Amino acid sequence: MIIEPSQPETTLPYRVWMAIKDNPQCRLHSVARLLGMEPKAVSSVFSKLWQTGKIIRTGERSNYLYTVSPDATPPAKYGRGPYKTSDKIGVTCRLKFVKSTAGNTIFDECRQNWQGYQINKMLEGVRL
Repeated sequence: MIIEPSQPETTLPYRVWMAIKDNPQCRLHSVARLLGMEPKAVSSVFSKLWQTGKIIRTGERSNYLYTVSPDATPPAKYGRGPYKTSDKIGVTCRLKFVKSTAGNTIFDECRQNWQGYQINKMLEGVRL
């Protein structure tokens, strides 16, 4: 008896993307219901697909409607796919770099550049 290798299960981002493609203008809860999962389990996938520009989010907060981007390619069907953020999606950086002067302490620079300070604090834990 010859056993053929079974097809691996498709990735969750691919299944979510296909569900949105088949049901445009749908909500997160309806896609989760279609996939037989809890909304919490698919919310991070929705965030990643939106950040990478594969889906479009419209509507108001907690009532977002999702559609597939017309120029987007589907996520990886099997295995792990690369997630690269799109250039057209995201928040512009608001860092304001301040030049050090004699009366300017490090704390003044950090207060004026609080986002950079927060990032630096997070990275302190992983630096050697």
